[in-house]
Amino acid sequence: MCAFKNSARPFIRPLCSWSTLRGTRNKHVPLDVHPEVEEALANRRAVVALETALVTHGLPYSSNLEVPLALEGIVRSTGSIPATIGIIDGRIKIGLQKDELARLAERRRKPTKVSRRDIAAAIATRSDGGVLIYLLV
Repeated sequence: MCAFKNSARPFIRPLCSWSTLRGTRNKHVPLDVHPEVEEALANRRAVVALETALVTHGLPYSSNLEVPLALEGIVRSTGSIPATIGIIDGRIKIGLQKDELARLAERRRKPTKVSRRDIAAAIATRSDGGVLIYLLV
């Protein structure tokens, strides 16, 4: 379990489980970490988690792709790495590629809004889904 290193900065979660996350590759865990995010975490660079529920359920088509891409650009302008998180084909993706984000935005596969209780079902049914940031805290 992660604990805050500096209680004066309560909204910054320290990197305390990178080795656990890295170890999931060999355990058939449905989790894919984008190489850029993986490198940033390994080098203790700032990573900003972005949700995809906004993409799948919060905005109308075309805006639902433009807004997250603009947010990723803003995050990059600060020197941080964006980690847009979603579920594609039942795999949790940390750091979506543009085509994966577009897939969620198009809504052809009827992505669901995934909460904590829905993660197992989304994985089992190999669904696409948008996740909320509060799942990560």
